[in-house]
Amino acid sequence: FTDTLLAGLQRHLFKVFPKGMLSLPVDSFTTISLNYARSIQRPNYMQSNQSSNYITPYLERSNNVTVQPALTDELNAVLQYHHCSLNLSVASTTNASFFITEYDSVLHKVSMKNQNVHKRMTYASESHIPVTHGHYSSQQSICLYYEQLSDPHASLLGCKPYLYVYSNQQYKFRNGFTAMLTAWIMTRQSNGLFEHGRQFSVDLALAKIIRKRLTLQLQFNDIFRSLNYVEAYTFNGISSGTTYIENQKELAFTLKYSLGRTSEFHYRNKDVHEGNQRMN
Repeated sequence: FTDTLLAGLQRHLFKVFPKGMLSLPVDSFTTISLNYARSIQRPNYMQSNQSSNYITPYLERSNNVTVQPALTDELNAVLQYHHCSLNLSVASTTNASFFITEYDSVLHKVSMKNQNVHKRMTYASESHIPVTHGHYSSQQSICLYYEQLSDPHASLLGCKPYLYVYSNQQYKFRNGFTAMLTAWIMTRQSNGLFEHGRQFSVDLALAKIIRKRLTLQLQFNDIFRSLNYVEAYTFNGISSGTTYIENQKELAFTLKYSLGRTSEFHYRNKDVHEGNQRMN
C-alpha cells in the first residue's frame, strides 16, 4: 500500500449521533414539531471493494476502497394541519459520495468511480396534500430544493433551485375497477458541481378486484418515453457529459390472489435507526 492509500483507509471508530425532537400541539388539528438528527451513511460492499468492470480498453467502471462514510447534520421544522404537512429543512453533509470520472495520465485510461465530495448543503421545502372525496382520492407533493456542493478539486458552477412535483390520482368505480394516474416532474438542476437535465414521467393503471381475493392490474409506465437522464460536471480537470437513455415504454400485467384468512395488520415499528438503517 502507498502512503496515500493508507491515509484514505483511516477511520475514526468513535462518533456521536445525537437526535432530538420537540412537538408543540397548537390545537386538535395543528401540530408544529422541530427535529434535529446526525446520521451516517456508510458505503456498502459493492462501493468499497476494489473490483472493476472494463467497458473498453480505455474506459472502466471501478469501485473505491478509500471512499469515506458520509455524515449528515439535519434540522427541520414540520407544520401538520389535518392530513396536510409543510416541512422546512436544512442539512449539511460531509464526504457525500458520487460517481465521478478520473483520468490516469500514465495508463491513458478513464475510470468512473465513487469519490467523496468535501461538503454538500441542502435546503428544502416540502408540502404534501392528500385529498379524499367519495370514490376519488389523490396525493400531491410539491418540493423545492436548493443544493450546493463544494470541493477543492472541482470546477464549481452556479447553483440554482429546482422543483419536484408529484401527483397520484385514483378513482374507484362501483363495478370494482380502479383507475390510477401517476405523474411527476423534476426541473433542471445545478448544484455547483453537477448539472442535471429536466425529467418527467406519466404512468397509467387499471385494476380490478374480483371477490375480494383476486386482483388484476394492467399498468402503462412512462407512456411518453421521457426518462432520459443528462449529467455534466468538471472534476480533477476532467469534463464529463453523460446521457443515460431509458427510451422504452412498459406494459405490465399483475395477477394477485390472496390465500387463506387475512388478519388485521398492526404497525409495531417505531422508527428507522439512522446508523444501520434498521427498524427499531
